[in-house]
Amino acid sequence: MNITKISSLFTFTISILFSCISCTSQENGLIDLVKVKRVNLAFMGVQPAYDLALIGDYAFVSSNKQIVSISISDPENASKVGFVEIPGPCFGLYSHENLLFAVGEPGLIIIDPTDPENPQVIGRYEEQGYSHQVRVTAQHAYVATDRGVQVIDVSDCNCPKYLRTLNSDHVYGIEIHGDMLLAGYKNIGMITYDISNPAAIRELSKHPAQGGVIMSDKDNDRLFSCSGQGIVINNIFGKTISEKLGTYSPDQELRSIFANDQYLFVGEIVGVEIVDISTPELPVKVAEYDKLRNLHELIARNHYIYITDGSGFYILCY
Repeated sequence: MNITKISSLFTFTISILFSCISCTSQENGLIDLVKVKRVNLAFMGVQPAYDLALIGDYAFVSSNKQIVSISISDPENASKVGFVEIPGPCFGLYSHENLLFAVGEPGLIIIDPTDPENPQVIGRYEEQGYSHQVRVTAQHAYVATDRGVQVIDVSDCNCPKYLRTLNSDHVYGIEIHGDMLLAGYKNIGMITYDISNPAAIRELSKHPAQGGVIMSDKDNDRLFSCSGQGIVINNIFGKTISEKLGTYSPDQELRSIFANDQYLFVGEIVGVEIVDISTPELPVKVAEYDKLRNLHELIARNHYIYITDGSGFYILCY
């Protein structure tokens, strides 16, 4: 299906929020949020913003019928540079091998963003139903839907092909860590799968108390997942998940999580918490920002936090 770019650029809201955090305790290394300033650079009207992916100096932000390219080479002067039209809401966005994989009501859409001013749709797999998250390996896409995890062959990006569905329960979140797929189901918790051979995917383990939002820190082999206790922290050894290391209870409804070497960034419905996880057995909140409206996703990179929200796209500096 051909999707053409309309001739005039729609406006897109970019709200840049900068926060300054300074060290206030040399003994315990804690940092406190001391100042927050909001700068509205433009009112360009893509609301809501659902998901985002970062490729080089660009952020790609999904909305109801567009994926918008934003230059973030200077995050304090971010600007919209282009967009591509899509046939319906895009709830999930993921970058792999310099391609964008988008999922939502239109199914799976593959986009070439090489020219950020004019991204191009190069492939599509149409699926009826609700899909909201996607992860991609060398030749396969794994799509979280309300009817299980769909496995799509994307070896030919111009012609994606459906292969199979893992389970039939509503999937809240998925993640890939090496050759392991982790899927958080609504009714059965988290299941891990060996995907080293996509033609013969096999179940590895079940974790009924965990599920929902899932994030793996591949650099440090750590897993963060939602449970009734809040966020559970585990180590990952190959294809085995360790016993619980620690937990953290967010102040509000959890929407998204992202981790780097030292911090866990907890996206809540109206704010973000920054949690020190240098000692994972004892996570400690060190900063927060609580002036959002309806957070969907977040990514942290180079002291900036990029956020999609019901009211637009935001950047925090920490």
